[in-house]
Amino acid sequence: MAGILDALAPQLSGQILGQIGQSLGIKDQKAQAAIAVALPVIIGALAKNAQKKKGAESLNNAIQNDHDGSILDDLGGFIGQFQNGPGAGILKHALGKKRPTVEQQVSRQVGLDSETTGKLFEMLAPVVMGQLGKSARSGGLKADDLAVALGGERQRAEKSPQGAVLKGIFGMLDRDGDGVPDILQKKKR
Repeated sequence: MAGILDALAPQLSGQILGQIGQSLGIKDQKAQAAIAVALPVIIGALAKNAQKKKGAESLNNAIQNDHDGSILDDLGGFIGQFQNGPGAGILKHALGKKRPTVEQQVSRQVGLDSETTGKLFEMLAPVVMGQLGKSARSGGLKADDLAVALGGERQRAEKSPQGAVLKGIFGMLDRDGDGVPDILQKKKR
């Protein structure tokens, strides 16, 4: 499977980048910098969730049932109405209660307020899922394959120029270091 970030980069440039900036009320350069951090964070959160068999199966089911990649056919239309999309629900599954903390960290790194960062996350999460769906369909990927692909993307992101920031954010999702995002574990009573 081609890299998710590599596949999305050209789609989130040019006119679409301008539309993202306009929707968020920020300049294109600021939108581009924010996207460069937000996309790997979303992918990293999905990768963390997919590390366990149940999480990988849940992700695969969501992709098979709800994210066929058609969002990418009219990305401009989606960006214009992202508030009506599934972004909040995707982020609830991917980040859980840690969403505000993660968004605050990204906000600090890219110089945006948390509300704008939250909107960006809600805009990008369905796009990531759409790309995963498109890649899964074209490559015949199953749950285990998705987990491996997402894990590879996360590792690549950690080696990027934003790698140190991303490692810190990924670490917040798994504070106890057991490899399972803390948002997926039930609280011990």
